[in-house]
Amino acid sequence: MVRKTLLSLTLIGTFVIPDIGFAQAGNYNLTGVYNVYHYLVRDLDNSVGDSLDGTYQVKAHWPNAYNSLFDWTLVNYEVGDTIGPVIVPLPTPAHLLGGLSAGPIGINVDLYETGTMVITGTYPAVTTADCSTAATVPAVTDNATWHSGGDPIVVNNDSVKTAQFGFGFVESGVFANNMYAPDLNTEVYGADYGDGTDYETWGRWTSHYNDDFSQIQTVDMHWEQVDGVSSGAGVDTDGNFNGHFGVTGAFGDSSTTTALHAVNPAINVGTYPIIGGSGADLDGDSIPDGVVASPKLEWGYIFDPSGDDGVLFSADEPLQFTGYYMTFNFLSAASALATAYGQFSDPAILVDTDGDGVPDTHPFIVYYMQLGLDQVSALVATADSLANLGMQGLCVALGQSALAPVLGPVVGDYAGATLTTLLTGGVGTVDALTQTGAATGAYAIGALAGAGVNVNDSDHDYDGTNGRLVFQVGNVCIPRNQHLEVNAYWV
Repeated sequence: MVRKTLLSLTLIGTFVIPDIGFAQAGNYNLTGVYNVYHYLVRDLDNSVGDSLDGTYQVKAHWPNAYNSLFDWTLVNYEVGDTIGPVIVPLPTPAHLLGGLSAGPIGINVDLYETGTMVITGTYPAVTTADCSTAATVPAVTDNATWHSGGDPIVVNNDSVKTAQFGFGFVESGVFANNMYAPDLNTEVYGADYGDGTDYETWGRWTSHYNDDFSQIQTVDMHWEQVDGVSSGAGVDTDGNFNGHFGVTGAFGDSSTTTALHAVNPAINVGTYPIIGGSGADLDGDSIPDGVVASPKLEWGYIFDPSGDDGVLFSADEPLQFTGYYMTFNFLSAASALATAYGQFSDPAILVDTDGDGVPDTHPFIVYYMQLGLDQVSALVATADSLANLGMQGLCVALGQSALAPVLGPVVGDYAGATLTTLLTGGVGTVDALTQTGAATGAYAIGALAGAGVNVNDSDHDYDGTNGRLVFQVGNVCIPRNQHLEVNAYWV
């Protein structure tokens, strides 16, 4: 009885673990692919692409992206931020034929036991050109090499008959190079290979056999590819990172202003969507209406009814005096102060001669220091004077010359007090001046409104004199490293 039991175990063992070696050679056709692209915002590198196009800001431009007179920052990306994922789901032959507008997909592979393979056909890719990222289907021809790692892990039961082992491209003109082929028997994902290890770019091959393991019926390939010199992806010939994620538009909606108008009739409803708007449910079906998904929105308004505190109409909104829209009147006020304070960035008239962080060569600063003020006090007095002059110029430009000597000093006092508060709070000189200019511009338009001037030009689009500004979201290239996950299915 013992002998019979041992014999049975031997027979079972022989059946469960067939000796298949690495007999994977053959001709394979792609039947499906599921690609997931993850993007990690990186530091700028020394590549040509980074130096020409790399930026971390997505901006809206007026009157357009190619001849911009004014920019509004929509998004500030930081190194380490993630974008995506971008998913290209084509899991069946039907998806391969019609899943992408760029064209049908079809790959044929001749795989040889000698470690070579010939790849021909068309294959999906996510590429960036002119700062626009999109799915494409380029033609490919590749004489690649491959290797495997470790003994295959064999599964043989009533429902599953597979052999799985580490697999990787060694050299390829299409896919990643130097792909690690892990020993799946001994190595652990996340410790020995995979994201965060020395072998982030790696692959795996799974063969699905017929009942007696005499023939491969289908193959699943999985690999993860990370930009870098080793993989050859996302770098130039000098090894500098050059991969970008192209942003071509924003999201927004055409229902927010309609909903707010119902609550506050003073809110005007324009003809373009609101950039960055999330939409309002107008018909009561619990679904926001009029939403334009990212990145489909190219043209739209800047509209902010909630300000920094996020509360509607709470009086902290910079755009409150122009109907909560960025309009030409608001831009005029902001530009007047920006032009006045632009002198602080002119190296011809402004230098920090003693290296204490406070500029001391502006003529106004020199003048006030000659009157006995210290450098910081002279800087504040200069900010006051420039804001005063800027406001007087704005009054004249708007046909309100009589208000110039009245409102100029008021706005100047506000600028001086704002700058003092920022400097006292530890804000750096340059940032403090920038923030003071922005705040004073909003204050100036409010001062005009308080003096009885109708500055609200939000009831019409810009007509050459004033009105709502229609912005264009321009294409930008965000420096990124790409982490690609591929699941490819073959027969």
